[in-house]
Amino acid sequence: MAKKTQSMADFVVPGKLLGRAEDVCAGAGTRENAGYVFAAVAGRVTRVPGGGEDGSLETVSVAHFKRPLNHHGAEAAGSGLPGIPRVGEVVLGRVVRITAQMVNVSVICVGESVLRQPCGGCIRVEDVFPGDVDHSAVQMPNCFRPGDVVRARIIAMGDSRAYFLTTAEVDLGVIWTRGPAHEVMVPVAWDQVASPESGATQTRKAAKLSEALLKTLAADSEGEDSPDSDEAESESESTGKKPKR
Repeated sequence: MAKKTQSMADFVVPGKLLGRAEDVCAGAGTRENAGYVFAAVAGRVTRVPGGGEDGSLETVSVAHFKRPLNHHGAEAAGSGLPGIPRVGEVVLGRVVRITAQMVNVSVICVGESVLRQPCGGCIRVEDVFPGDVDHSAVQMPNCFRPGDVVRARIIAMGDSRAYFLTTAEVDLGVIWTRGPAHEVMVPVAWDQVASPESGATQTRKAAKLSEALLKTLAADSEGEDSPDSDEAESESESTGKKPKR
């Protein structure tokens, strides 16, 4: 019997359709969305029989090209790379673009792990505040600005380009930004950030942080680089009413 060799057909990129969720189980390096299983990383496909509750399905996994899988199709221990972002995890990211209905975020951390490469995320207008808030009154430029660092939670895998994020919790929202004079600004209320140095304030959907973290964020940061304003843009008006709570 001829030995089976791997070809470029076994290599997939993020977003590649791997099968229907009713036919295969989503393993490491994949994600399930809308009844289908997609690749979440770039690498080679592995299919292991015996998946599902009754063992009748294949478990499809994708071995990151820099991170091997073990013989069960799971991420090998000691790989040294952070895992794939998953629903329910808290992430940190930088706001890069704003529209009236959505904020685009470049996700840079998942939990306490820094990603090797940022991935895309988006906060929709209905996911900024809890469900009892009138979303029609939410003005995105009053909640976020390009360059803001936000803490958010993954609520859905979204499409192949971005995870759906929410800030509809007390401890989620903007945690750090810079003001017009390049001064550091941190949360002082659920709807406001302020500069510890000048006292200047701006409107935001801010996160409630611990006193220790606030002191760390507000510490002198003269040696830090400012956010790259060339990468951030806003497509909506810079004024508007704050949502009622």
